[in-house]
Amino acid sequence: MEERTQNSQLDIYGTFGPSCHDQELLKKMLEMGMTGIRLNLSHSSLEDNQDWLDNLKKAMEETGRSCKLVIDLQGRERRLGKFEPFEAVKGDIVLVGKQLPVGGDVLVCLEAGDMIRIGDENIPLHILEKDGLYWRAEVLDDGLFEPGKSLHILNKDSSLPILYAKDLENLKVAKEKGVTGVLVPFVQNAEDIQEIRSIVEEYIPGCWMMAKIENIEGVRHLEEILPYADEIVIARGDLAASCTLEWMPAIQNYIEVICHQHHKPYMVVTQMLESMEHHPTPTRAEATDVYNAVMRGAHSIMLTGETAHSSYPLEAMDYFTQIAHNALQLKDDPPSFLHVLETL
Repeated sequence: MEERTQNSQLDIYGTFGPSCHDQELLKKMLEMGMTGIRLNLSHSSLEDNQDWLDNLKKAMEETGRSCKLVIDLQGRERRLGKFEPFEAVKGDIVLVGKQLPVGGDVLVCLEAGDMIRIGDENIPLHILEKDGLYWRAEVLDDGLFEPGKSLHILNKDSSLPILYAKDLENLKVAKEKGVTGVLVPFVQNAEDIQEIRSIVEEYIPGCWMMAKIENIEGVRHLEEILPYADEIVIARGDLAASCTLEWMPAIQNYIEVICHQHHKPYMVVTQMLESMEHHPTPTRAEATDVYNAVMRGAHSIMLTGETAHSSYPLEAMDYFTQIAHNALQLKDDPPSFLHVLETL
């Protein structure tokens, strides 16, 4: 394993998870060039993950390298509860709230005719009618339903609170846990990020605020959001569910252009090396995606499931940092590519 220098031009994030919390593994990732790590608090709390945070602290001490710790709040993001995974095919009828457990706040705001998309795979459901306490929904495409997957209600996210009680409890202890940044889900306008910033500043003064753009409303109000966020996150999972995959590349490019015009840092995230959750090498398209994100000027890039619940978390971070550092080298010194060709 090659040890790489940290580069101030780019932050490279991994994500904590069942496959990524061991002290030795975190140490190796830091030596590879990881500069930050995300803890998703949709599933747990900071207190629940104290052992992981202790391992990160020890890994930093052993390597002498710093690592930013960012927490991803639940906010407007909704996720499926616990159930046994099951396959469904187009035309199947499922009960939202029973077969697909959801929070009561979701059941209350649903109406016949609503559209739901599940997970980064964007499995579509059409809400048909009430069935007792639950909602009957038609599956519009084949897919695997698994617990913990995100749930996106088209055109209804704005009706959900921007913060929940569990978010506030996590923010209260964030400073003592070493948190340096906060990822705010589903920011839709300036009021959203202003409200969150006022709360975060109370508990973590000077915290780095990262506004996740995850639906069309956030895209429409991007320029009014910019002054109140330290960094914009192009969160391609739920964003693709909101805008459809055909438009996702164009919308990503639009956000990048606007951020460059306003000199606002931005992050690219979601499925950058997704195949490495199950394979030791990425696809050519994934490698190109990472390279292009860096070359186009991303301030940071992030792996999520590729480290959190992967069979190859270390290999994923190795490829991620190698591709990113190659892009940085050629971006800073384009003629050096001729020298690189001679070494291949």
